Amino acid sequence: MPDITKYKSVAISLQSYNELMAMAKPNFRSAGQQIAFLVDEARKAPSDKQIRKFYASLLKKTYSS
Repeated sequence: MPDITKYKSVAISLQSYNELMAMAKPNFRSAGQQIAFLVDEARKAPSDKQIRKFYASLLKKTYSS
């Protein structure tokens, strides 16, 4: 049994699991390693709020000209 202070289980649909594994296999990653990789990459990406603010500023510039 895994150490529950270090690991957690998550439930995802079979379709999502298959897509996850399709992304993981070419990089020789397990499901857990792929999830950790995706979380790390998502952390680097702009937040939804930042994206909305960026596009709002573009619209403002476009329509104020």
